[in-house]
Amino acid sequence: AIYAAHPGFSYTEAEDESGDYDGQGAGSKPTVAISCPSFTDVRLSVRGLSITAGLLEQRGYPELIARTLSGALIAHDHRMSGAILGEVVTGSEAVTMTTGTLGTTAPLLTAIELQVEHMRYVNRLARGVSLEAVFPFWVKGAIRSDLALRNGVDMLSVADSQIDAWFAERGVSPQYVYNWQDLTGDGHNFKVWPSTVQFLLYPAGTWVKGGSEVITLDTLFDSTLLGTNDFVALFTEESYLTAKMCTDSRVITVPVDSTGTTGGSIIINGDGTEAPEAEARLDARAQSLE
Repeated sequence: AIYAAHPGFSYTEAEDESGDYDGQGAGSKPTVAISCPSFTDVRLSVRGLSITAGLLEQRGYPELIARTLSGALIAHDHRMSGAILGEVVTGSEAVTMTTGTLGTTAPLLTAIELQVEHMRYVNRLARGVSLEAVFPFWVKGAIRSDLALRNGVDMLSVADSQIDAWFAERGVSPQYVYNWQDLTGDGHNFKVWPSTVQFLLYPAGTWVKGGSEVITLDTLFDSTLLGTNDFVALFTEESYLTAKMCTDSRVITVPVDSTGTTGGSIIINGDGTEAPEAEARLDARAQSLE
């Protein structure tokens, strides 16, 4: 008998054609005891934000204070999102792909195909079970750049829907997020796409987010700050947690190169013969990619 691996079940007995389970002639059947699970303690974490402003500043530049508070709340939401994504990454199994392919599009699609099929097989998931995949927001731009630079094909216009369809055909429901693998620094230094991209992969419902608002105050005056002509413009604090409800969640790292490279090419003359310098150029190209 063949027994599929599954969390909570572990045994190696095999039945031969005579019905002998243990190889000793006893014929006893394998027995699995269901053990009581241990508790997993998931506690709320808390993050907050406090902003003070001047009373005279409020009278002279109220629009500046309003704009600052609005932007600060948006930044706080991004900070909370990054914290939650960080916990999901920490709680996922790290997988580094070495696909042996070139470019960005092919390695990424290959990684998705391989990991999706493996996840379905080891967990015996039906084809209809939804798998979630989370990518950094910039991944579509890297894919489009890679495709636009390919020789001999016209892929200068690749819609977002087309990229989504490629992912969906491989069995995932894609999400694109900020606050993870951010593009940083000044614009004049950003000239190439990152050399790796990570994505999260897990069955839908694996991760649950919880939390609540602890306190939010604005325009708060107290005796200490009034002595310096200041007041609390904003004070907010909220709690959050991430609970892992299923066992299989992966964070997959894929080496990429958004230069349109698809494989070795041969330089030929106008008459169809191979150019003498072709081999040297191909060798140089191969070295540049190492």
